[in-house]
Amino acid sequence: MNATLRANILFGREYDEDYYWKVLSACALTDDLEMWPKSDMTVIGENGMNISGGQRARLALARTVYSRADIYFLDDPLSAVDAIIKRHILDNIILSTGLLGDKLRFVTTNADNILPLCNQITTVDNGRVSVKVQTPQVHTAFEFKSQTMTNNEYVDNTSKELHAAPASDDKIKSNVSDLGTEENKYHDHSKSLVNNGAQMIRLFGVEPYFTNNYIQSAERTTLLAMVRSTYFNLYGLVFTATETALRSMLLYIYIAMSKIGLYTIRAGDVAEFHENCASMGRRIETISSLSTGTFKLLEKINEFRNLAERDAEAPYVIDSCRPSVQWPPNGKIEFRDFSMKYHADLGFALKNVNLTINPGEKIGIVGRTGAGKSSLAKVLFRLIHENTSGSILIDGQDISEFGVGDYRPLLGMIPQESTMLDGSIRRNLDPLNQFDVENMWASLIKCNMAKFVSPYRSSNANRNKELDDNSKEGRMKKQWQDAGWLKRILLFILKKVPKPVDTWQCSPPCGLNKSAGRSFGSASSGQQQLFGLCRVIMRKRKIIVLDEATANVDLETDKSVQELIRKEFSDCTVLTIAHRLETIMNSDRIIVMDKGTIAEIGTPQELLAKDGMFAQLVKTSDFGQ
Repeated sequence: MNATLRANILFGREYDEDYYWKVLSACALTDDLEMWPKSDMTVIGENGMNISGGQRARLALARTVYSRADIYFLDDPLSAVDAIIKRHILDNIILSTGLLGDKLRFVTTNADNILPLCNQITTVDNGRVSVKVQTPQVHTAFEFKSQTMTNNEYVDNTSKELHAAPASDDKIKSNVSDLGTEENKYHDHSKSLVNNGAQMIRLFGVEPYFTNNYIQSAERTTLLAMVRSTYFNLYGLVFTATETALRSMLLYIYIAMSKIGLYTIRAGDVAEFHENCASMGRRIETISSLSTGTFKLLEKINEFRNLAERDAEAPYVIDSCRPSVQWPPNGKIEFRDFSMKYHADLGFALKNVNLTINPGEKIGIVGRTGAGKSSLAKVLFRLIHENTSGSILIDGQDISEFGVGDYRPLLGMIPQESTMLDGSIRRNLDPLNQFDVENMWASLIKCNMAKFVSPYRSSNANRNKELDDNSKEGRMKKQWQDAGWLKRILLFILKKVPKPVDTWQCSPPCGLNKSAGRSFGSASSGQQQLFGLCRVIMRKRKIIVLDEATANVDLETDKSVQELIRKEFSDCTVLTIAHRLETIMNSDRIIVMDKGTIAEIGTPQELLAKDGMFAQLVKTSDFGQ
């Protein structure tokens, strides 16, 4: 909700201070509160617009735990958090050592490492269900190393119970001015700009017309349409209700006059009176519901005001420096003493980053929530162009010299939350009409999404049968072809217009032509991520960023997707941001981010032998200890 963190967690329930802070600590939210300007009284935007995906997941979990229910249904609650926080939540909430240890818990998960700790395993495969009842292994909470457990002041590792207290205002203020992280984005203007830019990148792997200027124009048009629509709806309903009330009043007068013999009432008058009364009641009910729409409209007006006050982003096109459509030729990336803040008053989200990524290299990026992983991706796509120092070069060219409209389309991205818009699947795959049908189906087949888009396609015989003059559609088609313009107008009014021939290319549901909104409304988040992969495969970019691109798919699908990525992008530079360590174990090198800096870098084997932060992340994921 658009309310404080505390209000979002209490959700109307009575405030129990001791249990409330115990829940926050168990959900690993105490570190976040120290970085936020008003601790748990910080306002969380609607749908969590000003917090990260991991923070949204933990907030929802805290709300659920605070409800003190007897039965809990947790739908993949750990897919958006890093390995250490995941183990922290398992130890302190979900498993036998946690707050819900004596409750009935149903947990859906794509991870199989916690299965030995369950009382019962229900496996679903292609609609078939199998059940295994077992005696769970005895679980012991993980002993975190002090240097990597940032909220260890709240943890009593001897008792395995968490004790939390509200951070003082002074402590909070001092931490806000310290070294920042990704969650420091609590200044509305810079955060909204980053979010809008990231949303546009999520759509189609970055298209040239999705810039801040385009967003402002589109949102302004949408807002004006909403204002006009609300006004005319209200005006029309009030006018109609008034007219109905006057007619009913007149009929009531006629009925009264009939009682004293001045008017002879007819049966039709009584029926009309009742119909008017019922109609007026329906309209008054509709008018009363407009208050909700009015409040939503006011929220949109506030958003529009923030949008109008927002600074313009980097130039869209710089005529003196425009890359070719084949750029970059190699895909070498260099960060040179690069630092970045999300706002001038905040600490560094990235600090003195020096990094060289060779052409075609596959890089895994891991780290705690807020360590700066996604910040690397955002600055690479130039979503932040102010409050930066240093430079980023691709194939020796400083990317700040390009206009964002020229530069962004030359990179590819597969996000954690793939966006599906209203319209056909064809339009979603190729909004600029750059590819033919064969390319679309080839990408869908590679990603194993073809059967979801269209289970089967019609043969020529079936299509000819559909177009046969003896069929209903065939008769409508022939009637339309033989009709003159006056008859066609009449057929159009009567909704007897035949379907276009190209909609008969396959049997229902009709493949690329069917609505993405309807067809993907029933799709899982994992399937939508695979659809995002289809877009990037079609575009064949030299540099690809995968930001938790397989977080919502099962391990088997993740493995096949990684194999597909290695095959399709074998000569591309690929940066993979992941919480699931299995996803990045085959990378050429792994970067471990910590508080905006590169804490470790090396091959997986080198980092495991070093027994540092990466090794600690791996150990927290290991339940076989």
